[in-house]
Amino acid sequence: MLDLETALARLDGDRELLNHAAEIFLDQYPSLIGNIRLAITNRDARSLEYACHSLRGSVDKFGAAAACELALTLELIGKAGNLPKDMSAMTALETELKHVKAAVADLLRESVATSLCLTQGRASSL
Repeated sequence: MLDLETALARLDGDRELLNHAAEIFLDQYPSLIGNIRLAITNRDARSLEYACHSLRGSVDKFGAAAACELALTLELIGKAGNLPKDMSAMTALETELKHVKAAVADLLRESVATSLCLTQGRASSL
């Protein structure tokens, strides 16, 4: 689902930057998925291509290969301009994104918990 080693490598090992990217992803997730749904509902191929490209960039930061592949599939469908009536790729993407979203939220919670423990440990040693 997430590849933290890859994610950290892409961010030069900066855990704080990874946490910031996680916060941004969780904040933007509803609009990212909403833009894709709207493009499909409106049968707007160009908007689908753009929305999927944006989403792919967001999940790629976390090494979420399956979500990236599914977003790329929809991006290419949009680029081709031929939106099929069967959008099973969207269903698969939404399912995968639920897992990615949960994993990113867990990552952020774990990081906050670790930071709190470290901070409390330093405070008690003073």
